[in-house]
Amino acid sequence: MPGKHLVLCPDAPRFTIAAVSDDYLAAANLQRSQLIGHGLFEVFFSDGRNDAVAAQLLQSLTQVIQTREAHPMADQRHEWPNA
Repeated sequence: MPGKHLVLCPDAPRFTIAAVSDDYLAAANLQRSQLIGHGLFEVFFSDGRNDAVAAQLLQSLTQVIQTREAHPMADQRHEWPNA
């Protein structure tokens, strides 16, 4: 899977990470085992540093599940959890 991608399960509100591309792992300096099987928000937003971004992302993902349509979201800047 080329590019920086995460594949999420539609198990709101957890959004379990089901797959991750090698490019994503390299960019984030993370290991696959740190992501696969874990909830998106527990991995990337549990420290409280990016609560506004987390709220917007949760709303967007929830809307996609409810409407079954893409929901464009503006680029979001946030701190990486391992920074």
